This record gives sequence, structure tokens and C-alpha cells, in this order.
Amino acid sequence: MVEIRWALIASDDYDSIIRYYEKTAPKFAQNLAKKIIYIVENLIQFPKMGRIVPELENEEIREVIYRNFRIIYRLKENVLEITRIIHGSSLLKL
Repeated sequence: MVEIRWALIASDDYDSIIRYYEKTAPKFAQNLAKKIIYIVENLIQFPKMGRIVPELENEEIREVIYRNFRIIYRLKENVLEITRIIHGSSLLKL
């Protein structure tokens, strides 16, 4: 089993996304928040369920796509770090 850690920028990404949608679509924001956490919790049991990030081609850096969002994480030994949560149209900056 792996340990989940959140990079500060990923935590900020999550908060910003949810706050943005809370203003215009509160129910959507609530569902999105729950689903992102659900996906992250599933990574504990299935850490390789995400695909390798195509731009990086690095076995350690993976992503799960949900709706228009990329949940990007780094898997190293028994630590899985959520590194970014970005909109699919955004350029990836790690």
C-alpha cells in the first residue's frame, strides 16, 4: 500500500478549482470535490491506474483524467504525491 501526499501547489489547484465552481455551480463543485478525493483515495490501492503523462514519458509521473481535469501524480516507491490538478486545456508545468 502507498502513502498519499499532496504537493502544496496541487492542494492550491484543488482549492482554486472548487472555489471557482462554488460561485456558479455549487452542486457541481460539491460533486467534483467528492470525485477528485474518491479518485485520489483509489490510487492508494491502485497506484498505477493512471496513464503515463504523454508529454513527459516518465514511468513515475502519471495522471488520471476526470471530466476536463488532469490529476497528475508522481509514484516513487511507496509514496504517491499528487503534484497538480489542472484543466485539460492548460499547459502542464511541474
